[in-house]
Amino acid sequence: MVSRVRKSCGWLRFGGMVVGLWILLSHNPSFADVGHIRVSAGLGGLGSEWRGDGAMATQLKLGFRLFDVVGLYGDFGLAYADVDQRVITQFAIGIQAWARIGITRPFVRVSLVHQHEESLSVIAGDFGRAILGLGEGIRHRGGVGFGLGVDIPVYRRKKLELFMTVEAIVKWFPGDMGPAVYAGGALAFGLNYGV
Repeated sequence: MVSRVRKSCGWLRFGGMVVGLWILLSHNPSFADVGHIRVSAGLGGLGSEWRGDGAMATQLKLGFRLFDVVGLYGDFGLAYADVDQRVITQFAIGIQAWARIGITRPFVRVSLVHQHEESLSVIAGDFGRAILGLGEGIRHRGGVGFGLGVDIPVYRRKKLELFMTVEAIVKWFPGDMGPAVYAGGALAFGLNYGV
């Protein structure tokens, strides 16, 4: 009998917490959205530890920010680097956390990176297979990436927000198949949509 009463009290406490959380999320405007779908695209530049090895890069990010604080994202990018005239294809998954300073949203990010480095001749032979990392002569590299930047809102309407991002990027790869460190920055534009 006592154990049944304890179980009932436990369920009541749990139910009370769920109802309280629902009230907080549905009636407080700053927490009205449980999450945001995020999409952004940008351009940037990178340098490596190799002398004269500059690269122009593109960036496409897809992500989901939970409770306006932390998010999961995927990142795809293409770059062209001077040394060895190589094309760099990057796939990354990571976690990003945001703070709030006025209207701006500073962030920090950590990610796992898979990168292909291939010469223009490999790309010219079969563009589709080379981009997917299936061609001959492709160096597959795994590493970690770090980002530090800020989102700046430029337009808001209901659940939609358009923003600009400025960020610094560092990538590190173990091994000697290419440069160990890449560093640079990017400028991107994107949108958040509350769900």
